[in-house]
Amino acid sequence: ARTSGVLVGQLLLWRLGNAGAALKAFDRALRLAPAGALAPEARWGRILSLRKLGRKAAERAACQDFLNRHGSSLYAPKVRKRLAELTAKE
Repeated sequence: ARTSGVLVGQLLLWRLGNAGAALKAFDRALRLAPAGALAPEARWGRILSLRKLGRKAAERAACQDFLNRHGSSLYAPKVRKRLAELTAKE
């Protein structure tokens, strides 16, 4: 169930372009396994979903949360770059 939640979120976001439904799928996956093996992918998916939805404050908070939890992840450089972009626009 945890793996499928992340995969469903990815499909909803990248194949169907449904950021709202993808965000719900990523959130569900994180509720089931907040520190699971796919948590970085779910949190990265949340960031991308929030960005597509235009929810900048929530996206900024999600970036900070991601870096606090997964600062050495492969996604971390992208998250740092996006957080810098969001902060510069303030």
